[in-house]
Amino acid sequence: EQPQIRKEIVSLDGESLYWFLDGEVHLSYDDSRGGSIFPFRSGQSFLTNLEADRANRLGRLTEFKELVAGIWILQPNPFSMELASAQDAPFLARSGFNFAAFFDYLNDERPDVRTRLEERLQEAIPGFRHFLFKRSGDTKILLAAIGEGQYKGELTLSELSEGQRVLAMLYAAVLGHVRSGSVLCFDEPDNFVSLPEIQPWLQTLRDAVEEQGGQALIISHHPEVMDYLALDAIWQFERPSGPVIARPYEANGAADLKLSEIIARGA
Repeated sequence: EQPQIRKEIVSLDGESLYWFLDGEVHLSYDDSRGGSIFPFRSGQSFLTNLEADRANRLGRLTEFKELVAGIWILQPNPFSMELASAQDAPFLARSGFNFAAFFDYLNDERPDVRTRLEERLQEAIPGFRHFLFKRSGDTKILLAAIGEGQYKGELTLSELSEGQRVLAMLYAAVLGHVRSGSVLCFDEPDNFVSLPEIQPWLQTLRDAVEEQGGQALIISHHPEVMDYLALDAIWQFERPSGPVIARPYEANGAADLKLSEIIARGA
């Protein structure tokens, strides 16, 4: 009843670098001097176990693994966010539920990113100062320090608004995951976020991609997202019949109407 892999192939320019068929793995070396054939179970891809050999004969397959590892999806769900970290996590999960664990990782391993994240949130969330952990048994509860003077206090993540939790996820994703070769996919990042809040995040995302490399894909119906990216980064998906057709959207920069207004009118 478990899923089984019947066939798996990785090829480059017509050359097969790896294939799995009938319970056997076939590896082709970069130096074109033969390869390896050995049995492997069909319940899991061998690529997850692939490591570069000492002679670096599997460099292209190793680069492929790094490319796939850099494809990352975020569909923010503020209601799923856990309040504490039992163990740090070097990645942010798809729903963002492990934000506390990811911040724990940034706090220990990448303090420069943690500092930049808190600086962005100070601009995005009124009264926000910084995050801090408080030990509770085997876990560490993540708190947000808010306010100044007699109004100063500490809030759990559940006491932040849904929009504030989503902003924390979005900025953490950009600052923590954008790198050369990465592909970040954001599914409706503007949910729970107000109009004045989404554009500063879009600017942070654009700056990070330009400085660090990589690509970003945003799926959105938000007018602010459409209008901000309209002139150079909009793709249109259509399905007249059969497969979906994707092509760059030809926006008219001289049009009197914003792109969001054109779409709202059915154009």
